[in-house]
Amino acid sequence: MKAQKVPPTAKPSTLPHVDANSLLASLFISSIGMVAFLYGKKQNRVPQMVIGLTLMVYTYLLSSVAWMFGIAVALLALLWFVVRLGW
Repeated sequence: MKAQKVPPTAKPSTLPHVDANSLLASLFISSIGMVAFLYGKKQNRVPQMVIGLTLMVYTYLLSSVAWMFGIAVALLALLWFVVRLGW
């Protein structure tokens, strides 16, 4: 059997590797962020809007599921603390 030759004009794929676990984690965390953002927008609550927007955006920058959930827990704990302070 002969080895197939790659045409000289063929370019290697530049698409990032997408893991199913990170995709599902991103979807889950972003949906929590969307709920928080919409609640904050409806109630005119700035902390919920800021944390919700952050939860929706940062997952696109990370590929590690552990980091995604760690940062999400930290952000939600920060939101809980800020709300307890009376914001």
